Amino acid sequence: MLTQLQGERLPEWMEAVRADDLPSLHTFINGLARTPGGLMAMTRLAAGAV
Repeated sequence: MLTQLQGERLPEWMEAVRADDLPSLHTFINGLARTPGGLMAMTRLAAGAV
């Protein structure tokens, strides 16, 4: 997703991670959820859209 510059798929990916039994990734996702605007800005910057 990030290597192919598909940041718009982040919410979909986060929901898929939440549905899986992967506690370590749940912690990661919870951190991302606290700063969604910053993460989306980062993906746009990486794509050269900013």
